[in-house]
Amino acid sequence: MDPNPPATSLLLRPRPPWTCRHGPRRRPRSVQKNKMGAALLSCILFSCSFLALLRGYDATPPSAGATGPEAEPPAYAAPQVGLKEADRIPSLVDQPKGNSSFNQYAGYVTVDPKHGRALFYYFVESPTEPTKKPLVLWLTGGPGCSSLGYGAMSQVGPFRVNSHRKLYENPYALNTVANVIFLEYSAGVGFSYSNTSSDYELSGDKRTAQDSHTFLVNWLERYPEYKNRDFYMAGSSYSGHYIPQLAKLILLENNKTDKPINLNGIAIGNPYLDTYINTIKERYEFLWSHAMYSDETHAMLLKTCNMTSFNSTECLSVRSQADREIGGIDLFNIYAPFCHSNGSSSSNVKPLEYDPCNDYYVLDYLNNPSVQKTLHAVPRNWTFCSTWINIEHTTMLHNMKQLIASGLRVWLYRQW
Repeated sequence: MDPNPPATSLLLRPRPPWTCRHGPRRRPRSVQKNKMGAALLSCILFSCSFLALLRGYDATPPSAGATGPEAEPPAYAAPQVGLKEADRIPSLVDQPKGNSSFNQYAGYVTVDPKHGRALFYYFVESPTEPTKKPLVLWLTGGPGCSSLGYGAMSQVGPFRVNSHRKLYENPYALNTVANVIFLEYSAGVGFSYSNTSSDYELSGDKRTAQDSHTFLVNWLERYPEYKNRDFYMAGSSYSGHYIPQLAKLILLENNKTDKPINLNGIAIGNPYLDTYINTIKERYEFLWSHAMYSDETHAMLLKTCNMTSFNSTECLSVRSQADREIGGIDLFNIYAPFCHSNGSSSSNVKPLEYDPCNDYYVLDYLNNPSVQKTLHAVPRNWTFCSTWINIEHTTMLHNMKQLIASGLRVWLYRQW
């Protein structure tokens, strides 16, 4: 065994399932006696302010009393016979030929038949020994942004889109180590939809968790071979709100069934866990330290915005001033070359190098009628993010502490 395996392998290694009704939590082995644990911890970069706040929250395992979705009536479940094969994709449009020998599927799972609400997913199995690999649900943040456009086509999916709007292989794809579901969660995001227009206005954290849980219940009926597979959830950014709430709901609902979802752990990159910390103490501090806006505006920001007045009129006004000074730079790479409005970069970019025009390529590809047909998607104007999603909670620190106390594996990491 590799004495220092990759952090992803550490998270995905098998462990016994956990639910609220199990006995007392087992004490973790000391990291001094566990090199693998030490390797994992070395990848987790908490800020001091995050740790200080986290210590202030109740660590009772998720059974009741914390902000977020509590136990709901049993999730809607429908017969799924024959739907798996109907969702199979022989090959994507302009898929590269070669070693892309893995099964892929796409389609809809109905989560509310009365309202006609359905969530779109894209599922890729691992090209090697998929029956021995865990199942991962990838949830992009936003809020309200597409796991297909960002997660699958821009980050950890098997393919990327080049400037010619054709696919090329991603050698760092997550499906090399797991079978991955990319879910466009919340009606109105990507290809997901509802036949009831008021559903869009009511979208928020709680509805998102409930619909995502209902999706999983039905998806596992459609793919029964994955029911007992080790299951993980991963994502980035605002999934720091979505994933803890969904994880808590899964653990609560597992208490009510003899067929629990085998949730083993969660992983969140650049997690948006707390509005004040992640916005004022990280985003604006980072941009100010790189001279992206003035010292005067930054001083006013620190004076006006704090944990109790973050959404006050005065704070929002100063934040707007800072945003105007920052301008339209790429917040993920402030040193990136500029992308012109026609979707061409101001510098030559090789495959797998950072391309500031990537969003244009993906947008064009997923709006190609042939691509939408191949994905079994309802024809529509696909966009990266929805503006309908409501933010219902300012912090997830209490949920995170409860999940950690439950014994669930939690990996928080930063890319910068």
